[in-house]
Amino acid sequence: MEDTFDRAEEAWEDEDESIVPDFPDTEDPRELARWMREMSAQTGEPLDPSLERVVQDLERGEDPERVLERLEQETLQTDSQEYPAESTDSGQS
Repeated sequence: MEDTFDRAEEAWEDEDESIVPDFPDTEDPRELARWMREMSAQTGEPLDPSLERVVQDLERGEDPERVLERLEQETLQTDSQEYPAESTDSGQS
């Protein structure tokens, strides 16, 4: 019985280490996209629509810096639409 627990513990440790795929050591944006999809699958968390677009762009081989710049711009635009700045008018004439 103890042997079974030892094997189960070893399997758990091996599985725990393999949960997070290694970050790709490459400049290829397609590998980054593959890694992102694998992370999503491993964690069971789907990519939100903006990250899905990022992954699709990377899969097409787009420059990661440009893709991230577009994501930042989209995020800023979305945030400004969802949380418009408060009026600076204090009501005084």
